[in-house]
Amino acid sequence: MKRKYVFLSVIAALIITAVAVWTLCNDEKEKYEGMRVQETPLKEFIDLPEDSSCLVFMFVPSCKYCQNSVANLNEYEKTGVVDKVVGLTLKDSIGEKYFIRHYQPAFPIIGCDIQKLLAFNNRFPTSYYIENSVIVKVFRGELPEGKKFFKKSKKKIKQCGI
Repeated sequence: MKRKYVFLSVIAALIITAVAVWTLCNDEKEKYEGMRVQETPLKEFIDLPEDSSCLVFMFVPSCKYCQNSVANLNEYEKTGVVDKVVGLTLKDSIGEKYFIRHYQPAFPIIGCDIQKLLAFNNRFPTSYYIENSVIVKVFRGELPEGKKFFKKSKKKIKQCGI
């Protein structure tokens, strides 16, 4: 009986690990990549000039990965990796106020209605790299430092023919 329990536990752990690795390594095109911002629900949250680059960072204030991304996000705009960084999170949450006070993001944070935010995205953090009003790349999870981000996004731009 104990052997059966150990065997089933090992199988379950292997399945969970395989799904996690597949999720992290799956380089499938994200749903909104290659689309104009105006063709997506993102148009409800932001308004961008046609000829700029922007990183829209959707996050939950209590998420550790989101918190760890703030330092890199602060650098992106400062060093010119992108023209603008915008944060989107839940409207009027206590966590939002704490997040702003504690992590001091150098970018504006827009509070959004939870139903609208979750209808667009339900995995956090998720970042949308936008250039010339087109979503070029969607990043899931903690963001890399500026140079690595720039290399990844520029490589994707070349692949898209932009």
